[in-house]
Amino acid sequence: IHSTADTVTLADGTVCRIIVSANRCRRCDLPLGMFSSNAKLMAQNMDKDSAAAKRARQGAQITHIIPLGANGQHGTYNWGMIEDGRIAKKCFVLEDPTRPPQ
Repeated sequence: IHSTADTVTLADGTVCRIIVSANRCRRCDLPLGMFSSNAKLMAQNMDKDSAAAKRARQGAQITHIIPLGANGQHGTYNWGMIEDGRIAKKCFVLEDPTRPPQ
């Protein structure tokens, strides 16, 4: 996500295509779980006015884990976050991808 590569390879060997969103953020869509037909990983938007965006502008590699509902849309709830290769905020996708958010 944080390089110029066109794909990312997950730990299990799955290769996912990198997509550049309208806001210029890089993301990849992941097939995960039964509740969400998938989830996406998205790089922090550095144009935002948030603490995470500030850390990203200072060089931190921040990736949001965004669960998607059955309609393919994401809500504003229960996002996870990976910062500099470590899970900074868990979400249900990481804990149990078959369980809907509370």
